[in-house]
Amino acid sequence: MDSIAQIQEKMKGLNAFLESIGGIITEEDAKTLILQKHNNLVQQELNKYLNAEKRKLIGGLEKLWDKYAVSSQELELERTKTLGALNVFLTELNYLKP
Repeated sequence: MDSIAQIQEKMKGLNAFLESIGGIITEEDAKTLILQKHNNLVQQELNKYLNAEKRKLIGGLEKLWDKYAVSSQELELERTKTLGALNVFLTELNYLKP
């Protein structure tokens, strides 16, 4: 069984430890810490949701890109073909001279 001197020594050690970590917190500090913890948890959940929505949006945009993306060379080639066909028609209608 511990003697009174040993118990007092342990209490001094505990008091020193409490002082080293800033002492006992007040009720107001405890409320603030609880609110900060709650706020952090809410922010984490919102970030998860937001990141999931970002992934969905990016996935949708990638699908659209894959479906509708056309290179500038393809567009230029199509333009040249169309312009050639138009020139043929205009020449046949005598709007352009051969």
